[in-house]
Amino acid sequence: MSSSYVIERIIEERVNMMGDLYARVKWQGYPDSYNSWILKSTLIDNSQEIEETDSQTDEDTIDRTNFISASDAVANILSYRSVSAYSYPDVVIDNYYFQKLDIKNQNYLLVWNFADHLYVICCFKGQVFLADGVDTCHLNSKARGLIRKYVSRKISLGSVGGQQSGDDHCGSSAVLIGLEYLRMMKNGEIQERILFPAGLKIKMIKKLHPNPNTKRSCPVSTIRENVASLICQYCQASYRSKGGARLKQHEAKCKSRPIH
Repeated sequence: MSSSYVIERIIEERVNMMGDLYARVKWQGYPDSYNSWILKSTLIDNSQEIEETDSQTDEDTIDRTNFISASDAVANILSYRSVSAYSYPDVVIDNYYFQKLDIKNQNYLLVWNFADHLYVICCFKGQVFLADGVDTCHLNSKARGLIRKYVSRKISLGSVGGQQSGDDHCGSSAVLIGLEYLRMMKNGEIQERILFPAGLKIKMIKKLHPNPNTKRSCPVSTIRENVASLICQYCQASYRSKGGARLKQHEAKCKSRPIH
C-alpha cells in the first residue's frame, strides 16, 4: 500500500555535521505541524511527488488523523516546563534533524521523527539515551547506528513499553518520555526504566489523539514478541538494554546452557 506526498515549498535548508544538505519542506494539503526535514538530494523540484511505500500490512496502516509531528511533541513537552517536577532549566528542548550536539557542555532533550515513528533522545552529563514508546529502538539497529554516528557517543536505551497496552500512539509516548527524562534530569540521574503516571498518560492520549478508532502502527502482539525475544533462553536474563548481538554472545557462553 502506498500514499503520495507532494512538496509545496522548501522552507529552509541546513547542513549537518557530516556535510549532508537537508531541506525542511511544507507538504501540500497538510498543516505546518507536518513539515519535515528530508535530504535535499532526493528533491528534483518543489512540485516533486514523493511515493511512500507502507512497510506495514494494509490492515495496519498509520491513522493520520491521530498523527503528531516531532515539533508538536516538543511544544507539548515545553508546555509542562512550569510544573515543578519537569522544571529542570539547563536543557535544550527541540526536535532533532541530525544537527551537531555539544553534549560535553550542554544537556538536550530531542524528539526525532525517523521512519514515521517518534524517538526521544536525551543527552545528560555527556551521556546519550534513546527511547520510544514501543521499545523498537532496541530492535532498530539503523536508528541506533544513526544516532551513534551523529553524536559520536555510545548510546544507552531507555526501557519503556508504554504502548504495549494497546494505546499505540508514539506522539503521546514521546511527550511522556520527554517529561520523564526531564524529571530524572532534575533528580540528577537517568534511569533505564521509564514509567508514565497513569493519569497523565490518559490525559495525553485524549489530548493528542482524539480519534478513538486509530489503527496501531504495529500489532501489540508483535511488539511483545519482539521484546520478549531479547531474553536469554537458558537463564532468562534480560538483554533489552543491550540488544540482540549482546544477547547472542551471552547465550553462546551462558552457564545455564545445557552441555551436549
